[in-house]
Parts: sequence; structure tokens; C-alpha cells
Amino acid sequence: MYLKHLRVSGFRNLTEQSIEFSPGITFICGRNGEGKTNLLEAIYVLSLSKSYRTSKQQELINWGSEKSAIFGVVRDSLNETKLAVGIEKGKRELLVNDERVDSILKYLGHLTTIAFSPSDLALIKGGPSLRRKFIDKHINDLKPTTMQHFLSYNKALANKSVLLAQNDVDRRALDSWNVIMAQSASIILEERYSLLKKLEEELRHEENRIGLCDGEVELKLDTNIAEEFLSKDWKTLFEFYKKVSYQELSKRRAIFGPHRDELIIRLGGVDSRAFASQGQTRSLVLSLKFALLRLIEEGKGESPVLLLDDVDSELDSERREALFEAIFSKERQVIITGTNHSALSAKDTKDIQFLGLNQGKIQSISC
Repeated sequence: MYLKHLRVSGFRNLTEQSIEFSPGITFICGRNGEGKTNLLEAIYVLSLSKSYRTSKQQELINWGSEKSAIFGVVRDSLNETKLAVGIEKGKRELLVNDERVDSILKYLGHLTTIAFSPSDLALIKGGPSLRRKFIDKHINDLKPTTMQHFLSYNKALANKSVLLAQNDVDRRALDSWNVIMAQSASIILEERYSLLKKLEEELRHEENRIGLCDGEVELKLDTNIAEEFLSKDWKTLFEFYKKVSYQELSKRRAIFGPHRDELIIRLGGVDSRAFASQGQTRSLVLSLKFALLRLIEEGKGESPVLLLDDVDSELDSERREALFEAIFSKERQVIITGTNHSALSAKDTKDIQFLGLNQGKIQSISC
């Protein structure tokens, strides 16, 4: 899979332009503040219809513009697909092959991306919701149909939360929402446990091969659902919700379920959130992302597009060279940004597409 063509209009500081990408490695060079991160963000938005940097769509629209649009052509082993995302204030439009789609489920899966940026360090040091979003995003990468269960769960959770906030709670309505939550939660939990097990195994392999992490990585899902109720049978989970309903009624909040799960990441036997250094955190995030890259390649039979933002400033030279050697060991599309291309000295530059970015405008350069 690779992104063949990209066109942006009204997106952040990027000028309206079209870009043709190489199916291999592209290095985008530019000074800080020129728009390198914005360009990678545009590709990510084309992939998922939302940003990894902000939840506010208005921030994606160029100052002075009324709307933003991103168009792309994606090539995989079988097809060529045209994608488009249009963003206006309070509105989003998705198109696949020039036809408007009314469901995110029909849009996802055409372009799979894995992105690394300096802000990803919060994945280790930040709150539990960031780690849940991280693991769930890649569950959906591997099994796009799973998205339906997340949407169903979140809708039921929102309605249940409104219900619990009322003074007089309708118990039959509460049971109805708990049924839907139990049905979806059983799938979500199964998929989270499954992916974490595969990811942990892949990390052991990748840690030995790349050498990014100092110590064994352990992944554990900490859930507040009692162990005896953890079952693939949603009816068992529904019984748990009934058992703890008095606590939720007392607190007037939905306090049990996958939306409260915590992904604990241990490095060398200790909690990385509390004890990992900044260097270890960077290495750990990259190791996680690269292990997921391998899992997606194995699961889908083709590589996602890898987006690496400002990696030359985030790793020491030894680990950076080890990472690039692993990335370049297989044919895959990798789009890298940096202030200079010296980080790529280990790779023959004739195989790399070099682009320069100046004041939001892309241009070809030779290195």
C-alpha cells in the first residue's frame, strides 16, 4: 500500500498544492515551522478522517479560509482508490472514489498509516485514555469491522451516562443500555487482550532485532471488571453490570467497563510511566510503533504507510541508524521529516525521494 498522490487546500499553513509521492522512501526537509508536521498530519487525516494532534476540526482550516480539503490516491496490491476529506466549521464530508459515504465504517481501511511524532511521548507519560486510543486505533487497523463495536459501546455509554445523572433512573432503560454495552464490551476486551498478547510477542522479537529498548517490554491490560465475569459471552458481562449497578447509581456515573481500562507498559520490570527516562520513552514508543507495523504487515499482507516526524532530533545516532536499517530492510512507503538529511547517511540517497518545504510549499530538491 502506498499514497501515490496528495492534494491539499486550505489545510493549516500549507499552500494549495499537489504532491506525487514515491512508493518507497520520501524525506521532507525544512526548517522548523515551515509545515512539515502539518503535511504528515494531512496524510493522517486522509487516512482516518481525524487528526492525531487536535480534536477541534476548526484548527485544521487555514487562517482566512472557510474550509479545508484533502484529496489522495492510494494504491494497494489490487486497486487504486481515490479518497477525500472535506472540513468546514462543524461539518465533515468523506468521499471514496468520488462518492460521498455516510458512515466512517465505509471510509476506513483504504489507507492505513502508522505515525510517530514527538507528541507521541505522551503515550507513555500521559493519561490512560491516550493508551486506550492507541491500542484501539490499531485494533481497527487490523480489523476495520471492529469499529462498529466501539461506536456502539460509546453511544450506549453516552446514553447511560445521561440516564445515571437523572434523579429518578428508569431501571429498564438502564438494563437496555447495559445489554448493548455488554455485547460490545465483550468484543472490545477480547480484541484488546488478543492484540496486546501479539504485540508483546512481536516486541520481544523486535527489541532483539532493533535494540531500541533497554530491557524486556511487558504489556498488561488493567480492567475494573471482576475476573470471574471476563468472558466471551456478553451475557456474563451483563450480569456483572447488574451486580455493580448500585455503585453506578450511587455515584451517578458509568464507572465500570472498557472505557476505564488502563494499559500498563513495563520496561525492565518497572512501570514506564513512572520510571522511564525521556530517551527510554522515545525508544519505547518507536519500538511499539514498529512492532505494530510488523503485525499489520503480517495480518493484512501489505505495509501501512509509515509517517516519521522529526525523528532525527528524537533519537541518538546509534538507535536512529538501527531504526532506519530495520525500516529500510523491506519495501514499504516511509515519509520522514527533518531539518536535514544527515540522519539518512547509512542509506544510498539515490533510492530516496527528497522534497523541500518552505513556507508551506513543497518543492523537489536534490541531495
